[in-house]
Amino acid sequence: MVHKCDNYCLGDNVKSEPRQCRFEYGKETEYGKADTEGRELSDTSVIAVDRRGIEHFRLKRTKSKKVVQHCVPVLHGWRANSDVQLLLYRSHPDKPDMTEIENVCQYVVAYASKKNHTTKQEKEAIQNIIERILKRDLLLPTFTCPCSSSSDDISGVNAL
Repeated sequence: MVHKCDNYCLGDNVKSEPRQCRFEYGKETEYGKADTEGRELSDTSVIAVDRRGIEHFRLKRTKSKKVVQHCVPVLHGWRANSDVQLLLYRSHPDKPDMTEIENVCQYVVAYASKKNHTTKQEKEAIQNIIERILKRDLLLPTFTCPCSSSSDDISGVNAL
């Protein structure tokens, strides 16, 4: 699986100047060529901060500048394209920061509904699934999920 830049990731440019890939695979040499160089090679895995200030775990990249970060067992099981990202927490596992949990909750709901025009009911259904998982699996003090419009209480997160 390799990334090939196109108008989706490069966007449109009214000035007809070379465009930058929004997934950080580089800048095209000439407007319309979509010939980005790819990401830098690296011998180690790192936590990198993107242009929006969001931290991402980047696996080492020793052979290809264009290969997409992926998980082989997921690809074999799902038999389709998948997007694998680690969600990073900076707080201590025994004392989680509820703001981090809120941010992850909002990210997951937004990501799950991004490509299609998801109805309010579908978004609420996704949120309810997340809340049920949290209620079932998590053992920390009760809090109200800030992503949800409901007033149901859910449990916190342990061992993040």
